[in-house]
Amino acid sequence: MSDHLCCDGNYLECIGGDGLVLSSASNVRVSKNICYFASYLGRKGYWNAGIWVYNVKGCRFENNECGYTYRLNGAEDGQGFDLDNCCEDVYFVNNLAHHNQGGGLLCCNLATSVPNEKEKQQGRWGNNWVYRNLFYHNGDKKEPTRSAMLTIARQTNCAIYRNNLVLLSPEIVNQSIVHTEDESTFCYFNRFERNLFLSEGDNGARFSMKMMKDSSFRNNAFFHVKKKGSKPIELEKMPPVMSFDEDIFAIPSLSKRIQFAFARAKRAFSFMKGGFKS
Repeated sequence: MSDHLCCDGNYLECIGGDGLVLSSASNVRVSKNICYFASYLGRKGYWNAGIWVYNVKGCRFENNECGYTYRLNGAEDGQGFDLDNCCEDVYFVNNLAHHNQGGGLLCCNLATSVPNEKEKQQGRWGNNWVYRNLFYHNGDKKEPTRSAMLTIARQTNCAIYRNNLVLLSPEIVNQSIVHTEDESTFCYFNRFERNLFLSEGDNGARFSMKMMKDSSFRNNAFFHVKKKGSKPIELEKMPPVMSFDEDIFAIPSLSKRIQFAFARAKRAFSFMKGGFKS
């Protein structure tokens, strides 16, 4: 395993497969990289993402931008970012994921309920922090399970998702904000705290989390995110200040601040044009 590596300041565009991958290293930094149109020549049987790490221990993953990652020609995944197998002590902070067809961020792991040889050799996935990131218009209107924020596969335990802003596309009906896509095993002890989930439209949204156990939601704000057709979070697990007003979750005391943040984010990204080529 390599040590003390920096992967900084790269610009990548129209990449056939993965954009940038750092693997098997400790005490590393991935910073100020930009990747557009990764997996541009995707093909069946390949799983690609924009910027991601694999088997890293101690990583500052910060100030990166990834947009327009595709899922063309049968390629899978298609997220902007990925904290992949056996990542530990990763600080994923101040990153921007926008218009990625597969979703904003993938967290996945080798581990199932029975540890396998690779996990024994490479270590565990855990103690990772995802905070102060912006997820803007990720997903695919043809597949609403392609999440606006986060996709989880297998045992990605003990992560903290805090102070993230998630803006849902008005074009996607009943989109997953968080989605657990692999039904082979559960993940445990993940925390979602002080995040803002904002929808520009009135199409509904959901948390598809049936493979997640013993996780907590605390002091998150849901603006214009409807309950319709979804199985989000049990109401008794909502923080005391959360109200349930017809079909809309909201924190009244924060509503003006949320609307201000929403308008500010829309202005900041007014130059972006969403959509994917057919």
